[in-house]
Amino acid sequence: MRGSMNQSHKSFLSPEMIVQAIGVGEGERVADFGCGTGHLVLALARSLGPAGMVYAIDIDAEMVSSARSYVYHEGFRNAMFIHADLLKGQLTSIAKQSLDYIILSNLLHVLQPEDRSKVFCRAAEYLKPNGKLVVIDWEKQKSLLGPGLHLRVSAEDAKQAAAACAFSFEQAFDAGMYHYGLIFTHKPKKGPQKKQQP
Repeated sequence: MRGSMNQSHKSFLSPEMIVQAIGVGEGERVADFGCGTGHLVLALARSLGPAGMVYAIDIDAEMVSSARSYVYHEGFRNAMFIHADLLKGQLTSIAKQSLDYIILSNLLHVLQPEDRSKVFCRAAEYLKPNGKLVVIDWEKQKSLLGPGLHLRVSAEDAKQAAAACAFSFEQAFDAGMYHYGLIFTHKPKKGPQKKQQP
């Protein structure tokens, strides 16, 4: 999503305001699944500081290259750019259960219906316990901008898909006139505890 700090909430929420709204902190490790041209990656790199790291991932190699050029041109090196298909298990350069946040921004509506639940469960593999998943996507209502209504995924459907992959819904946040913003916490199911021998 593109924007500027002086834009009204009635249009698009800027990347900087998204970062502020979700509460990422210095030194954290954050992945942007479907990074596009890197506008959100740049805002994250600024917020995380030199001790933090942003992992910018996209299936489109040209997008990855464009995002890398954009962020590096601004002087930030606390970002890693990865060309990978998440659904095919190609994300091998990030350790599982190592991320504080994963962001899915304008991603759900481009996925096939059967792949939407898969991307939530893939995110669960890479988040630390109690890590945060952030979902930003188009409201399921007609608008002059954005994808066709039949492609859009409602906030309620996103919540259901997240819950099926051990995510607990925490809160919604203002993502502008055309989008919803949701924050989930990863709550992995604990296995049965062994009884102690007397």
